[in-house]
Amino acid sequence: AQQSTAVVRNKDGEERTCRLLPTSTMGAGTVSDRTVELIGKLREKGVKFVIITGARSTTVIERMPMLPMVDAVACETGSKVWYPPPSACNPPDANEWELDKEWASNFQHVTGPLETDVPAVQREGTLWELFREMKA
Repeated sequence: AQQSTAVVRNKDGEERTCRLLPTSTMGAGTVSDRTVELIGKLREKGVKFVIITGARSTTVIERMPMLPMVDAVACETGSKVWYPPPSACNPPDANEWELDKEWASNFQHVTGPLETDVPAVQREGTLWELFREMKA
């Protein structure tokens, strides 16, 4: 897939070429090619690197092929952690990442089940209780 790029300038006028990361809510995110390069150098030296974001899983999954190669991606404020296949040398396609379901189950009392077709107003968990309270 062809990667979209942009040139981003900071307040001091320094420019970086960045990968545009798609999103469905708040506009495109970016990650600079220099950041990708530096993360790669750190990992070559054995440093573990994890991306941590509050983004929804659907957004992160869409972005995975464009992210730097990392050891894990934590999203939804840490309630979901994704791992690339052990043999991956380049960012794998989204369907190759593995969700740590054991980790995510620690949050089920708050979020309810990981996968559900139940409408939000009928879901169980303290998150959905708050949702209903705020909606009232």
